[in-house]
Amino acid sequence: MTLITRLSTAFTDATLPILRKDPVLPSTALTGAGDRVLYDWKNIGTWPSQAGTINAGDTFFSLADPNVAGVGDGVDANIAATYDSATGRVSTDTFPGLEIEDNYDDIFSDPTADYVVSFWMSFDSTSAFPQVSKKGIGDLNSNTFSFVVYGGSNTTAVNWYQPAAGDPDAKSNAVNFSSVTLGTMNRYGVHWTKSSGSWQIRGVLNDNTPGSYGSMSHGTDANGIQLNSAWNWQFRAESTADIARIYVENLSVSGRTAEQVWDADWARGNGRYS
Repeated sequence: MTLITRLSTAFTDATLPILRKDPVLPSTALTGAGDRVLYDWKNIGTWPSQAGTINAGDTFFSLADPNVAGVGDGVDANIAATYDSATGRVSTDTFPGLEIEDNYDDIFSDPTADYVVSFWMSFDSTSAFPQVSKKGIGDLNSNTFSFVVYGGSNTTAVNWYQPAAGDPDAKSNAVNFSSVTLGTMNRYGVHWTKSSGSWQIRGVLNDNTPGSYGSMSHGTDANGIQLNSAWNWQFRAESTADIARIYVENLSVSGRTAEQVWDADWARGNGRYS
C-alpha cells in the first residue's frame, strides 16, 4: 500500500542536494557538443552493455550530452579491446585503438577557447614502447598535443606534451607528472589558457597541488594551438594500459576554474577504479 501525503504549502527546501548525472558536470545548461564531454565506462550511460569485449564499431556515449556518441575501437577489426566491469577499466592495444569521438571536433570544437581535461589512466611499468592518448599530430601548420608514457628504462617518464612543429614524436612544452606509480590508476589533469596573447599549459596529478604554467607557443597556427585538427581522440597502448574515465570542459563557456573541475572529478573518481 502506498502512502501519499499532501503538503499544505509548496515544497521549497533549497538545502536538499540536487541529483545530477555526474558531480563533475557544471550546473550551467549544456549549450553544445563541444562544450563538455564525459566518458565513464563504469556508467551504463557510456557503455550500456557493460560487456567484457569491445568490438570494432561499438558505440560509447557521452554522459554530458547523450546525443554525442564516440566510436568504439576505431575502425580496425584486428584490435583487441576489453572492459572490466569490476574496475571500470578499458584495455586496448594496437593502432588506432579506441576513438572516443564520432567526429574529430566533437570535444575541442573551438581552438581559441580555454580548456581543462581530467582523466584516469593506468600505464604499464615494463613496456619499452609508448602508451598513448593522442589527439592530432604536430606539423608546421598546427599545434596539437599528445599524452605519452614510456615504460622500460623510463618508468616514470609520464608527459602530456605538445609535439614539436614538424615532428609528432618530439616533445615540446611538456607537462611532466612526477611521483607517478605505474601499473596503478592515476588521475591526470591538464589545463591550457591564453594570457597576454600567448598560450600557457599546466597539469595536476591526482589531488596534488597543480603545477605552474609553461609556454605552449610554437608553429605557425595563428591561434597557437589547434585542437580540432582532423584526428579523432585516440587511446591505444603497445602493451598493457587501462583507461577508465575522461572529462573535457570548455571553461570559456562554463565560467568555472580548472581547480573546480579537477576537484569535482577527483571526488567522483577517487577509489572507483582500484
